[in-house]
Amino acid sequence: MHEVGDLQQNAEHARKRHAGSLTVRDAGRLGGLTTLARHGLDHYREAGRKGQAKLAIRFGRAQRRRWGAMGGRPRRIALAHAGEKR
Repeated sequence: MHEVGDLQQNAEHARKRHAGSLTVRDAGRLGGLTTLARHGLDHYREAGRKGQAKLAIRFGRAQRRRWGAMGGRPRRIALAHAGEKR
């Protein structure tokens, strides 16, 4: 398991290395590492619990069971691909 100090150093090192040339993907990754370093793993666990609770309220047990049988909730179809056969 990574120590908080190590995560902060890794994020800071990556920021300096990519200064001015960060992709959206790299920026998101570094933001996630920074959040992890500041707030810890329990922050993400609590966010996941809250998300699951809202999902349970929104869709109900029967729908979530169907998704579970399918291996998870299906992804939304992008509008650019709507109507295309895959």
